[in-house]
Formats: sequence, structure tokens, C-alpha cells
Amino acid sequence: MAFALLIALTLWVKISYNRWKRTHEFFGLVLLIVGVHIFVVNADVARYPLLAVWLYGLLGLALISFVYIRFLYRRWGPRFDYYVWGIERIGDIPRGDLRPPGSKDGLSSGAVRLPGDT
Repeated sequence: MAFALLIALTLWVKISYNRWKRTHEFFGLVLLIVGVHIFVVNADVARYPLLAVWLYGLLGLALISFVYIRFLYRRWGPRFDYYVWGIERIGDIPRGDLRPPGSKDGLSSGAVRLPGDT
């Protein structure tokens, strides 16, 4: 129920990016509650071994992902050197132009460079 409430909050209520990001930090708490619930109410899971593997596997993957993004990503996440070349606002959407060091052309946010592009 809490998971559905957080999803509904982020879909239908217009909030700033910082608050939206903060609401996603509560998903870790929801995952913890779900994990405790699965371990405490073990009746259905214990009856079906394949269901137990499926639930514990997904829960473990979700918890590992949460811990990585929340605590480890800043230190061990990917890093790329780019310089902010310019920022312009189109309506209420900011558009940033980024350039790697030594490049003469920039990439706009959301732009994709395909093989063969010059």
C-alpha cells in the first residue's frame, strides 16, 4: 500500500525535482517493510519453493540496488568529464549543452551521437 501511495504521489502531484528525489528515498523503507513482511508471514512462500526463490531473489536485487544507488554510487559510480557549455530555458525545461574536454562541438541534453556522425 505504501509503495502504491508513493507511486501515486510522484505521478499525480506536481512537485519540485528535489522533493521528487526525496520521495524516492522512502522506497528503501518500503522495501525494508516488505522484506520483514515476507519473512514474518512465511506461509505462502514456504509452501511454494519456486515462489520463495522468486520473491527472495527480487527482494535481494531491489535491496542491493537501493544500497548501491543510495550509498555507493557517489564513490564508485561512473564518471565522465564534461564541461557545461551553456544552459537555456525552453518554457519550464532547462536545456544544457555539454562538451567533453578538447571537443569543438557540444552535445545537448538528451542528444545521442551515432556511429558515423561527424
